[in-house]
Amino acid sequence: MKRKGISSVYGFIMIFLLSMASIQTWSSAVGSMENIQGASDQSHQIQQLQGIEHLSLAYSDENLTIVNDGQVPATVEFLRLVGPNSSSTIALGAPIAVGASLNRSIPSGDSIEAVTSLGNVFVLSASSDPPGSAWSGPTGTAGSQSAQLFENAYDPSIIYLSSGMEVHAFSLSGHTLWSFDAGAGVVTDVMPISAGDVYVSVGYVGTSGAAVLYELDSGGHLIATYTGQTSSPSGLFSPTESMGDDSGYALYGGRFYSPEGPVGSASSDTLLLAATDSSHFYLYSTRGQVYQDGTCEGGGNEMNVWSYALGPGSAGRASTNWEAYIYLGACNIYPQQLIGASTGGDVVTLLFADPAFTDPVGGSYRGENPFLVVLSTTGQTVYERVMPSNGYSAVATDGSNVYLALPGSNELQVVSISTQTIATYDLGFPASGLIWRYGHLFAISGDEVKVYDSSMRLNRTIEFSPLTLTSFSNSFALAAIMQAPSFLVINGTSYAALTEDSEGYSHLVVANYS
Repeated sequence: MKRKGISSVYGFIMIFLLSMASIQTWSSAVGSMENIQGASDQSHQIQQLQGIEHLSLAYSDENLTIVNDGQVPATVEFLRLVGPNSSSTIALGAPIAVGASLNRSIPSGDSIEAVTSLGNVFVLSASSDPPGSAWSGPTGTAGSQSAQLFENAYDPSIIYLSSGMEVHAFSLSGHTLWSFDAGAGVVTDVMPISAGDVYVSVGYVGTSGAAVLYELDSGGHLIATYTGQTSSPSGLFSPTESMGDDSGYALYGGRFYSPEGPVGSASSDTLLLAATDSSHFYLYSTRGQVYQDGTCEGGGNEMNVWSYALGPGSAGRASTNWEAYIYLGACNIYPQQLIGASTGGDVVTLLFADPAFTDPVGGSYRGENPFLVVLSTTGQTVYERVMPSNGYSAVATDGSNVYLALPGSNELQVVSISTQTIATYDLGFPASGLIWRYGHLFAISGDEVKVYDSSMRLNRTIEFSPLTLTSFSNSFALAAIMQAPSFLVINGTSYAALTEDSEGYSHLVVANYS
């Protein structure tokens, strides 16, 4: 009996111990699950805080100023100074309240990175002095969503960034002024006018050709919505940015818009917009010709260019200033296509391509080199000629010369309008874009921009790869490439560029070129 009692007690103890072990195992599993969920929630909260944390960096006389212009308090854990061949770290651990600033003496000649406790990195490049600050951060969707930059000719202190269905307005310090979400589609153009309104065009990929034009006020608030059809096969209609000579107008789908709403249209919805200047819209059409008894009639395919203007005296309607007729030399049933156009110095330049093709009915047509046309703003033809090369990617003009990029040979051709001569320069890289602004020519490639003066002397090379941009998660340097169109000349000293790094983040960089 005694052994039985001991055995019963022993069995009870074993059952109790096994039960407690099971309970502890279950509790540990539940605790682990709670820890995992807690870590996930904490990570999500950190990501939300990262998106609204923002610091602006400015540097002058070896003094760094960091301003918290974000929406949450920030702590700068350390500064990293990156030189050409070395880097150093300064531990800081300095909290900065919203709206507050922090000053620190920093040696000159270094790229400065401020790393926060949330893992964000805000960068000031060595070449950037006020107002040339740089900002890095996620800008919504990028890459395939066609992120691009737009300027405001009436307020150079504002630049616009479109990404997918969204538009963000930035100050030159990199601070977000407002954002607009169209809810669907892809933003194809942002057109600010001098009255303060901003017109945003949105296209939808598909066969319907549907498109929407949103009118916003200067604060990004929706005023009106206009719908229409596009002529683009892809359904993405992209009107050229346009400005009027007084309050300003936007041209969209052949119709002109102002703060009073639609105010008229071009004489034909088949006309295409080539370019604009401060007071005119330049529209064009080309028509193919056919051979008559073996003779090319009319000197080749005919092109018509119209100059339209709106404003006082036009009674709210578009008026034609003049119409020009140009014959493009080659004679075939298909009209030449516009490669590019540019305005400046009281001229408008148009470059047309004439590729070779084979038609099952009409037969084969040999291609011609591109045809360049230069018109004065009063409608006179000042230059028209088949160009000596092929494969041009961009055109720009200062009114006296026409600049043409040849990326296939790393060359630039400069056409003198007065002497009708052509000079060729070796850029040393394939230029995909050209801009003439403020007495400088900007030759743009995927990872650098070269700045030339009016005598084609190289003033500066702006390199974007590898640009000192850093990962938000580990602060490692990332190689960056520019997106196109992605380079703006803001004023006589500053530029803005949009880059995308290998992790899929877009970066808005504002800095000085002179």
